[in-house]
Amino acid sequence: MPDDDLNVSQRLSKIQGSELSGIGRRDDLGRTYYLEDAVEPLQKAQGVFRVPPAELLHFLTPKWHRVVEQATAEFEAIFNNTESFEPSGDNATGRREDLLSRARVSFDHTFDKLHPAIAYAAARRTDFKALDHEARELLKQLTEGVNKYLGCLQPRCSLLVAA
Repeated sequence: MPDDDLNVSQRLSKIQGSELSGIGRRDDLGRTYYLEDAVEPLQKAQGVFRVPPAELLHFLTPKWHRVVEQATAEFEAIFNNTESFEPSGDNATGRREDLLSRARVSFDHTFDKLHPAIAYAAARRTDFKALDHEARELLKQLTEGVNKYLGCLQPRCSLLVAA
């Protein structure tokens, strides 16, 4: 995933389309060092990046653009370190546990940083005028249906009262 020449929009798109299921590498790392426990939390964090579309970035202020860029860089670092982990060298167990720990908190950390951008994306995607129109039409249909039903009941009720 590392590519310093890509802009934030391209990097965000790359994260959104990355396949993370093989990152645990049980066959390569063996039973002791495999990173399967990192897959689910990283996929969950990746899901946060899938909410705001990459094209949303040009609507964000420079401050929020930097926040998205920073969150993107942090996720890429966790991903790259997990992907390139090798059990050789000093303190392999400690490095593995550090990677798993970073993966476990990646969703909360990513969501906390990006939730304002996600809310903004949701608001931009939502056509409130269309929702209002749809709700008014549904209310009109419901009112007409209730009035029609009550109209059908009225002759029956008068028959019951006359009897």
